[in-house]
Amino acid sequence: MAKHTTLDQLKKLATRTKTELDGLQTEINALGGVYTPKGSCAFAELETNASLDKEHLGHVWNITDGFETTENFLEGQGKSYPAGSNVAVVDAGDETYKYDVLSGVVDLSEYAKKDELVTYDDFTGASEEAGTHGLVPAPQVDNKEQFLKGDGTWATPVGTTYEDFTGADEGAGAHGLVPAPQLEDKEQFLKGDGTWATPYEDATQEVHGLMSTEDKTKLDGIETASDEEVEAMLTEIFDAKG
Repeated sequence: MAKHTTLDQLKKLATRTKTELDGLQTEINALGGVYTPKGSCAFAELETNASLDKEHLGHVWNITDGFETTENFLEGQGKSYPAGSNVAVVDAGDETYKYDVLSGVVDLSEYAKKDELVTYDDFTGASEEAGTHGLVPAPQVDNKEQFLKGDGTWATPVGTTYEDFTGADEGAGAHGLVPAPQLEDKEQFLKGDGTWATPYEDATQEVHGLMSTEDKTKLDGIETASDEEVEAMLTEIFDAKG
């Protein structure tokens, strides 16, 4: 089944490929541009020639079996390589010479082939008929605060700006933005007439409202009679009628 790749995946491919090729070039430079093919041999034969000097610089062997590097390698011991790997002698510094495994061909098997890539045209917006999928049209600088519409154009959505709302007076008010509350309005509420106000004043005998602190103090001062006190009052009332 054919697979497509995204633009980000293609960028990743290019970056990885460049990195691996740069690494290969570094190793080539380390050889001083001198290669001397020495043919193929088993890894055991390579290790019999552990005493390397300047005369071996640039000698390259193709190793016919899989192997694990030793202390005679530039990268140290313990790294495994498959059969067919190329090993060269490089200058390790301090007048010492060691083996170095040359990088092989970059493996691109994980990536899709060019002829398998899926390409897209720009999408078409809906008009009399439904549009088609595709690439989003490029926004210009003056489109940066806009949104892509279903018809394929960049535009500012309608109905997204408002005036301050107007409160009800002789007639109904109009919807809009809430007027900004000032610091002294933080304990108040917005009224239907468009003003910030305290919902209730203290209650009076004529108007509903909040209980004053004085009335609250009086209410808290009223004690609840005990059962014994209620019983005594009832006895006193009924005995008086007797």
